[in-house]
Amino acid sequence: MADLAMPEQDNSSGNARRSEPTPDGSTTARVRILAVETPDGRPATGDRADIRVAVDVPPSQGDALWLVVKVAGEGTPPGLRYYAQATIDATVGTHVVSLDLRTVPTGSHRDFLVVTADASAQKRLVENLRSDGNSAWDVNRTQLPYGATPIAIS
Repeated sequence: MADLAMPEQDNSSGNARRSEPTPDGSTTARVRILAVETPDGRPATGDRADIRVAVDVPPSQGDALWLVVKVAGEGTPPGLRYYAQATIDATVGTHVVSLDLRTVPTGSHRDFLVVTADASAQKRLVENLRSDGNSAWDVNRTQLPYGATPIAIS
């Protein structure tokens, strides 16, 4: 699993700690995808998956963590599609998100992304999720919404 951000360690206790604020006062969330598990133990190309994530540093206040599936070569015209799947508990710790992937193209290669989303991006991700199964909405899935930043990928 690739991590796009690694936690800073407090050497005295080994615990992850909040990163230093950026000039605008925000902090950078740090999340790791620990495992992608399926009921049959096969690669996550079927219609169900459990994603185990570790939140080391929560997102800035007002931002949320989302699990998004990226699929290549789908839709008309063929290309990348991003399917919003679920919000992730943003508290520090390990969390499991169970996904029903029946509306994401089956048998395709999938990357699982954790993204931070500001208020505007959260609205678009909710629309994305509510439009599952509606191929006419796929034109809106060709990129992540502005304000959504990938921080972990598997």
